[in-house]
Amino acid sequence: MVAAETQQQSMAEVAVKAAAAAQREQQLAEQFMAEMDAEAAAEADDAAEEMQQQVAAQQQQQQQQQDVQQAAS
Repeated sequence: MVAAETQQQSMAEVAVKAAAAAQREQQLAEQFMAEMDAEAAAEADDAAEEMQQQVAAQQQQQQQQQDVQQAAS
């Protein structure tokens, strides 16, 4: 009977350790996904900023061309 109780206790300990490992794995997966989301958001912000800079440069170039045309008239 003692051997059966010891085996049962051992199995319970293994189950607890397996549950803890599964929980840790889930936490790591969630952390990884959060990091990937943050990285994607940062890349999107960078792309938006670059686009705004390009638009501003184009607008400045157009304004300069208009200024040159007006000065020539």
